[in-house]
Order: sequence, then structure tokens, then C-alpha cells
Amino acid sequence: MQNQSQKQIQKRRTKKPVFKISLDSPFRIDFPILKPEIEKSLLNFFSQIQISKKSCIIGVNEVTRALEKHTPKLSVILVSKLSMPKIIISHFPTLAFLNDIPLCFLNISSQNMSKLVSFNGKISCVAFLENSIDEKVVNLVRFVKQNVKIVKIPWLSSLKISQQKQNQNQNQNQNKNQNQNQNQNQNKNQNQNKNQNQNKNQNNQNQIENQKQNENENENNQNQIQIQIQNQNQNQNQNQNQIENENQNENENENNQNQNQIQIQHFKFQNLIVQKREIQKNQSSKRRKKNIQKKPQKKIQKVKTKGNIKK
Repeated sequence: MQNQSQKQIQKRRTKKPVFKISLDSPFRIDFPILKPEIEKSLLNFFSQIQISKKSCIIGVNEVTRALEKHTPKLSVILVSKLSMPKIIISHFPTLAFLNDIPLCFLNISSQNMSKLVSFNGKISCVAFLENSIDEKVVNLVRFVKQNVKIVKIPWLSSLKISQQKQNQNQNQNQNKNQNQNQNQNQNKNQNQNKNQNQNKNQNNQNQIENQKQNENENENNQNQIQIQIQNQNQNQNQNQNQIENENQNENENENNQNQNQIQIQHFKFQNLIVQKREIQKNQSSKRRKKNIQKKPQKKIQKVKTKGNIKK
């Protein structure tokens, strides 16, 4: 009994895990198969791309989350068959069908996918964003949309139509709300513009009144300045007249002084002349006296001279 129980335990341990049928969907969905030529060219396009968060989403969970929430919008999904079992990837066809996105299952491992793009890590699933700016991504998306068809699931078409109607209704409601908001904003803007225009007009009127007041003040200031200038001119004229009068008085005084000096000099000159005449008279009188005294002696001398000559 113990040996049998041990054998059963060993068998249980050595059994391989088997996936239950309950995990699979009741309807069988075959994965879309790509032609080898298309797959090669697609891998060539994929190898030219530089993966970044701005242009793509990496990972099964993140891609499923984006497909369920419809944000951000995706354009193409690439999945590697060899990296994961089918059950983990089985939900992609239905989600791709509901979102109208082409789905590509590649016969390549996640390591080889990461090597093609020189990415640090494994890439099992990649989804490219719809509004990407990179030209290489745009070329890949264009190639896939031209050569790969969207998965068809006929029993989900009614669900898809209902979802589309819901989306349309949501879009219509959003558009209505946007239009209402736009109208409200327009009305607000119009009221604001009216108020702004009224305020501008009031400000302009106030500015005009202020300008008039300033002009009047300037005129008054100019008049005051003119009056001040006139007073200054009058004062200057008065000062000039005073100065002229003073100059005239000074000139008169100078003339009087000059006349007095001339008179004094004239008197002095006359006195000098009188003195000279007197001196001359005195000198002449003295000469006469001398001449009178010297006259007889001269005659004697003359006679002597004559006598000497005779000798």
C-alpha cells in the first residue's frame, strides 16, 4: 500500500500541466497568418525604427489596457508567436476587431525582435501610436494597412455596431457639449468685449477730459509764464534805465572833473607863462645892468688891441 501511494505521488509530480478547455473561448478564432514575403518586408521596416515612448507602447498588459480604454489610439499591433502561449495572446484578435486595428503575428521570438531594434530587454508585443511623427513608423503603418487585412469575427459585428453607435452618441454628446461650451464662451467673450469696449470708451473720454484739463493748465501756465516774462522785462528795462542814468551821471561827473582839470592846467600854464616872463624880465634886467657895467672896459681893451696892432 505504501509503495502504491508513493508511486501515485510520483506520477502526480511527473504529470505535465494541461490548460483547461474552460479558459478557451467557445468560438475558435484562428490567428491571421502573414505571407513570408510580407513578413520579411515588415521586419525590414521594423528594424529601421528607433523605439521610444512617444511613438509606441511595449508589453502585453499595456497594449490590452490601451485597447480596452481606447486611449491612446493605436494604428498597428505586432505580436511574437514564439515568446508566449496562445491563451495569453488569444484576446488580441477580438480587441483588434472591435478597434479596427490590423494585427500581425510574427514567427519570431521576443529576443530577436529586441535585437532587430537594438532594445535593452524583451519585446513580445508592440503597438504603434496613430499620430506618430516619425517617418519610419509612418512607412511601416502604411505598409501594414496596404498588405494586412483586419481580423473578421462575424458574431461580434452586432457588438461592434452597438459600440460604434455608442461611440457616435458619445461623440455627438461631446460635440453638443463642446458647442454649448463654445456658445457660452462666445457669449462670455462678447460680454467681456462689450465691457472692455465700454471701459475703453470711458477711458478715452476720461483721457480726452484730462487732455483738455491739461491743455487749460498749460495755457494758464503759459499765461503766467508770459506775465512773469513781461515783469522780468520791465524789471530789466528799469534796471537798464537806472544803469543808463548812473552812467550818464558818471559821464557828467567825469566831464566835470575833466573840465576842472583842464581849467586847473590852464591856470597852471598861465602861471608858468607869467613866471617865465617875470624870470625873463629879471634876466634881461640883470643883463642890462651887466652890460652897463662892462661897456667902458671893453673900449679900453679895444684901444689896447689897436695899440698892439700898431706896434
